[in-house]
Amino acid sequence: RRRVLIRVTGGADADVELWNAATPSVLVTGAARRKHLLASSGYRGSHPETVAFRNRLRRGTFVYLDVYLPEGGAPSAQYGATISTTR
Repeated sequence: RRRVLIRVTGGADADVELWNAATPSVLVTGAARRKHLLASSGYRGSHPETVAFRNRLRRGTFVYLDVYLPEGGAPSAQYGATISTTR
């Protein structure tokens, strides 16, 4: 059983969301969003964004990282993601 920690850094404001593998789309809302969204981070500005998830299953799992530019923010951005796992 492991924990994944993802840190996203960049020169512009970018927000992040971590989704489970069964999500039909990162654009879902309401109950579907609550069911599939594992973690999110949305600091303003170029502050690093960090999301974490602990897999409580005995087998491995897939997750999806959605990095996006918030409305009214920069029209484009470059970013880097650092991914680490721990027990």
